[in-house]
Amino acid sequence: SDWSSDVCSSDLLLELLAFCTAHAFGHVQLTDKRVPMLDAVAEAVNLDMADWWQPTADSYFAAVPKTRILTALTEAVSAEVATSVAGMKKAELAKSAENHMRSSRWLPELMRQK
Repeated sequence: SDWSSDVCSSDLLLELLAFCTAHAFGHVQLTDKRVPMLDAVAEAVNLDMADWWQPTADSYFAAVPKTRILTALTEAVSAEVATSVAGMKKAELAKSAENHMRSSRWLPELMRQK
């Protein structure tokens, strides 16, 4: 096979792009600030993370403060729901938020397209 066709194959280029993008997205875990490069990649590929990820007790709510969970519930469901569960212990609140938001397509600010 021709070396140049192997190097320039669509599959290889997509694999390299996926690797580079995944490496860049790893940075998001270290900051609460928007990363312009990641916004540009998401916009270029028309990425809607709600198609690929949803918040669960394990994937998100257990790792954030109760106030952030209540804010998410207010944004995705309603202030009334957030108020009704505000007195729960964190683990119970995280599971309740997962159940309430299951089909909401809500994303944390950093995962939303600008």
